[in-house]
Amino acid sequence: MSEITAALAARYRISQTVSGVVVTALDPAGVAAREGLLAGDVLVELDQAPIDSPAALAGMLATQETDNALLLLYRDYTELFTIVKLR
Repeated sequence: MSEITAALAARYRISQTVSGVVVTALDPAGVAAREGLLAGDVLVELDQAPIDSPAALAGMLATQETDNALLLLYRDYTELFTIVKLR
């Protein structure tokens, strides 16, 4: 996970209007890959709370009280909502 830089925005074709955290690499056996996330996805919100940085996302996940979360992500110029199983 990384903050969106100009280089990452160009590489993954991320609109300048999008904010969040970009997925840069995935562990094939990890939760993110299992839930269908792809390199280049931008994680915008978790349970309707904005994701401002990788550290903020880590904190949100650490304090998540449920096994599932509503994730808003940006992929290929489209915003998508999905339910992700965290545990």
